Amino acid sequence: SNNIEKIFKALSKKINLSKLEEITIEANPGEAPIERLKEYRELGINRISFGFQSLDDKLLKFLDRLHTSKDCIKAYNDARSAGFDNINTDMIFNIPNQSLEVLDRNLNEVIRLSPEHISCYSLTVEKGTKLYNQVSNGKVKMPKEDLDYQMYRRSMLTLKNADYYQYEASNYSKKNKECLHNLHYWNLNPYLAFGPSAHGYNGVKRWWNYRSLDIYISSIKNGKLPIDNQEILKNKDHYNEIIMNGLRTSKGINIENLNEIKGKVSFEGMISKWPQLTIKDGYLKLRDNNFMLLDEITSDLFI
Repeated sequence: SNNIEKIFKALSKKINLSKLEEITIEANPGEAPIERLKEYRELGINRISFGFQSLDDKLLKFLDRLHTSKDCIKAYNDARSAGFDNINTDMIFNIPNQSLEVLDRNLNEVIRLSPEHISCYSLTVEKGTKLYNQVSNGKVKMPKEDLDYQMYRRSMLTLKNADYYQYEASNYSKKNKECLHNLHYWNLNPYLAFGPSAHGYNGVKRWWNYRSLDIYISSIKNGKLPIDNQEILKNKDHYNEIIMNGLRTSKGINIENLNEIKGKVSFEGMISKWPQLTIKDGYLKLRDNNFMLLDEITSDLFI
């Protein structure tokens, strides 16, 4: 936390940190002793996100996590003791050998803890990962698509019944506890980039920093910004990003924003093709938060 304090001190010379509504830190269960959590809280960090992923030890082992389910509960309780009143827990479904019963039990255990925010993602197989290699050579079988869908529905309904509001495809929160950073990002508001690999955006241009820590540091030492590359967003990119980010949220896409870019846009044809779509109060959105075909519908709306 000494290093984080140094970062905060450096930032505070340029930014009024007391004006920030939300400062989130991500932590792994088992790697966040209570003393450190207290120090984070004293620095002004007011939200913490724990990567639980699962509360089943066999599944955690399969996911190559170093922590156990006990570590998750302890980290959560320690964060509460340290004064955090805004906690997120990340959960994953669609894990090989995960049953609906295990998912159900785990979600209910998390609900009993009562975090302000729960993120619930489907496990995806990404190129270059150990899981990708295991699936490719047949060592691991991913759950069938139908089970993935059932797990998604179960997560959705279980969390809804426990008064968690699904404000985005994978994110659920108690009343007024949505993650401000996420909303800012999905609304395509500007954000600054600090650190290797970080991306920044000013409404017109997006840029990203060098991945390599060595190159990042040497650029700064030489008085240069550590920017690896940038892109100016064309109208088409801007339009598609509004579609992609807006449709993920329960609020939907502000049609006025699209009209500004492309002139009057009509979605009647799309709505008859995709009965999941509806327009309400000037927003194009998915009916009843039906995010299951999100990717297919999004790519169909792209120009």
